[in-house]
Amino acid sequence: MTVEETRMSDMNIFLQETESIDYSNPIITKQINLLKEKSTSNIDYIKNAYEFVRDKISHSWDVYCTLQVLL
Repeated sequence: MTVEETRMSDMNIFLQETESIDYSNPIITKQINLLKEKSTSNIDYIKNAYEFVRDKISHSWDVYCTLQVLL
């Protein structure tokens, strides 16, 4: 295994879907698709996704809930 393959393998743990990171949920996939549709490039999509999370998703370290509840 190359160094790059090892790094990617190590990063995959952060990309796994969990109960609280439920990116296959239809509510979340709808929002993802809306963000992609309004984006003109991959970089624009990343910017739009970042700004959406920053501006539209409530953040609190002492409250636990799933993303579909917040959307």
